[in-house]
Amino acid sequence: MDKSAVKYEMVPIDRLELDVKNPRIAQWVEMYGDDVSEDAMKLALQRGGSDDKVAGPSYRSLQESIKTNGGVIYPIIANREPNGRLLVIEGNTRALIYREFKRAGVDGNWDLIPTIVYENMSEDQIDAIRLQAHLVGARDWDPYSKAKYLDMLRNKLHLPWAQVVDYGGGNQRELERLVAAYNDMENYYRPVLEVTKTSTIRALVVLWSCRI
Repeated sequence: MDKSAVKYEMVPIDRLELDVKNPRIAQWVEMYGDDVSEDAMKLALQRGGSDDKVAGPSYRSLQESIKTNGGVIYPIIANREPNGRLLVIEGNTRALIYREFKRAGVDGNWDLIPTIVYENMSEDQIDAIRLQAHLVGARDWDPYSKAKYLDMLRNKLHLPWAQVVDYGGGNQRELERLVAAYNDMENYYRPVLEVTKTSTIRALVVLWSCRI
């Protein structure tokens, strides 16, 4: 792939075409045949993102996060075809949310969306991006790291739960359980672990001293 043909652009949201052939939603859009409306795409994307562990944050959670942050954090990816068509390869849900916000008059600038634009990609190149984004993807945080960070936001920076949930998406009850589990770990189990670790180190020192 020619890296010189890749550009970062602020693309008008109305110029983008959603990818009805995206494998993530293929099972849902097939029922509509060749004429897939934007409403049908929304239903498919909502269904395709209904399981947080498999398909990322829910549609509603992503909406709230984008609204709170005033836009997307990660650019979407689009392919500019020889006829000038701009097809969304990665980020269909984010692009659709921008369109919804623009039509609904939600406060903010939803006319332009940050986009990594490739020029005339082959199907193999498109498939490679989809695979990396959805099958490999970014490495998720382990539960302890998530809980520690949430505890800092809530109990050290004193952010209200509504703001924490809006920024990161998800469910407040689930986030509260993570923070409670983290505090139990630090208050009750951490001292035991530290004592055990200290005892183990001392035993190893004694054994090593005997060898000498």
